[in-house]
Amino acid sequence: MTSASLAQTEADGFLNRVDIPGFRRADRGGAGLDRGTYQNRGRRVAISARLDFGGQPHRNPDGEEIGSPHPYIYREDIATSGCSRFREDRFENLDDPWKALEDFMRFCNIVKPLGIRKGAVLMIEEVQSLLDRYWVWLKDRTNLRQVGDWIEIATPYLDRHNDYLQIYAKRYNGGFVLTDDGYTIEDLELSGCKIDSAKRHVLFKTTLDGFGVQANEKALEVRTSEYDFALRKHNLVQAMLAVNDLFYLAPPVTASLFYEDVVAWLDLSGIRYTPNVKLTGKSGYDHRFEFVIPKSNVRPERMVRTIDRPNRDTAQAAAFSWIDTRDARSPGSLAYAIVNDSDRQVPESVMDAMRSYEMRPIPWSERDGAREELAA
Repeated sequence: MTSASLAQTEADGFLNRVDIPGFRRADRGGAGLDRGTYQNRGRRVAISARLDFGGQPHRNPDGEEIGSPHPYIYREDIATSGCSRFREDRFENLDDPWKALEDFMRFCNIVKPLGIRKGAVLMIEEVQSLLDRYWVWLKDRTNLRQVGDWIEIATPYLDRHNDYLQIYAKRYNGGFVLTDDGYTIEDLELSGCKIDSAKRHVLFKTTLDGFGVQANEKALEVRTSEYDFALRKHNLVQAMLAVNDLFYLAPPVTASLFYEDVVAWLDLSGIRYTPNVKLTGKSGYDHRFEFVIPKSNVRPERMVRTIDRPNRDTAQAAAFSWIDTRDARSPGSLAYAIVNDSDRQVPESVMDAMRSYEMRPIPWSERDGAREELAA
């Protein structure tokens, strides 16, 4: 007999106790709302009784197959793999997880409360009620206005300015066309984020394709029939939010895009460089410099960092990377930091912090003034 096995009399004894046996609830798959297991255990490891619901049928070692939901009562002859059929009068409704739990605890003679609240179990009726409230909110907060041949639809969804998103609809070729009238792209461009590189175009197109939305010059558009109007309208609004988030709110993405902008400028300016060089400093820590410009006849080696979101912390980190590695570089090597000031003014204290450690900051808006110094 293994450590996970029980004698049949011992297993039966666990079901006849009136204290709290080793009861367990184990959710399986996703959020666990429709699949799970109620277990009563002996000696913590051996299952004396179990009720599985929402899963696949179970086949016993003796060939007997029991569908789901299926109960299990310990059978010593097949150890922990055997299922049995409970008497129907023991379980009034196996399709109701809460009722099944109550019946299972009654079957296991659990009489002390386990601190399980019924409110902790979401029922279909509750979720349906919440969805109904959502539809009411969506309808009440959606306003319509005639604008020439178009109907302006003011939605309850907010953009990053806390303004309600607006789209426009009109009849077109027996169906409808829905558009943001160019708002999303124009707003990004006004914020200093233009979709003017290959990588940005790929990200932009991938985002739109995910919602089935097309770009007509600067406007985001969908064509729809009366039948799927609601779905297509929803997709357009979600695409507007996704494009806005993708290019304005995600620091990893914007940092990558800024790096790409710097690469394009270096290439256009004819500046030689080695990208993404990792150096080990005196401290033993590794530091990555986005670009290393080799020594020439007139200029020393130049180490270049890019800072997409300049603040005191990022400036200190860049300066430390230079201080920690400069003794291992060629005598006279210089350090630069290309700072992104496209959509924000960089505090002078941040620039001074880098200068104090002999790292020259180059604001992106003033990059052309450093072209000759880096290209020489």
